[in-house]
Amino acid sequence: MSLSETPHVGLGSALRHDLDAIKGKWLWLMVVGIALIILGMITLGSPVIGTAAVVWTVGIMLIVSGILQTVAAFWTREWSGFFVVLLLGILYFVAGLFTLRKPDQAATSLTLLIGSFMLIGGIFKIAAALAHRVPNWGWVLLSGLLSTALGFYIWSDFQEFTPFLLGTLLGVDMIFNGWMWVALSLTLKRITSRVSHRLDNLARNP
Repeated sequence: MSLSETPHVGLGSALRHDLDAIKGKWLWLMVVGIALIILGMITLGSPVIGTAAVVWTVGIMLIVSGILQTVAAFWTREWSGFFVVLLLGILYFVAGLFTLRKPDQAATSLTLLIGSFMLIGGIFKIAAALAHRVPNWGWVLLSGLLSTALGFYIWSDFQEFTPFLLGTLLGVDMIFNGWMWVALSLTLKRITSRVSHRLDNLARNP
C-alpha cells in the first residue's frame, strides 16, 4: 500500500468506528425525538406552565453561576480582577434569587428581552438584505420584516404576551429538536448498511 492511499484507509476506519458506535442507537434517538415532540406539544397546550419552567430554570442557572464565580474569585484572590469577578458572582446570585422570588416580574423582563432581540435582529436583517442583495435576499428581507413586526408587537403589549410567550417558544423549540432527532434516526437506519457495504469494498480494494 502506498503512502497516498493510507489516508483513505484511515478515513474508512474512522467512518466505520463512528458507524459502529451509533448504528445500534437509531431506535433510542427516535425515542428521544418522539419524547421531545410529545413534551413540546404538552408545553404548547399549557404555555403558562412552560413559562414558569423557563423562569425557574433561568433563576437556578443564575444562582449556580453566581456561586461558581464567587468561589472562583476567592480561588484567585491574588489576581487584580478579584473584585470584578466577585461582583459579577454576587450580581448573578442576587439576580437568580430575584428571578425565583419574583417569577412574574422575571417573566416580564425575559419577554421584553426576547422582544428586543426580535426587533433589533429584524432591523439588522432588513438592512443586510437591502445592502448586499445576496441570492434569495428577498427571504432574508421577509424574515427581517416578520421579526421586526413581532418584536414591535411584543413591546407594544408585552403584558399580554408575558404569561405564555416563553412557554410557547420552549414548546416550539422542543418540537423542532424532536423532529431533528427523529430525522437523524431514520437517516442513520437507512444509510448505515449502505455505508458499511461501501467501506467493506474499500477495505477489500484499497
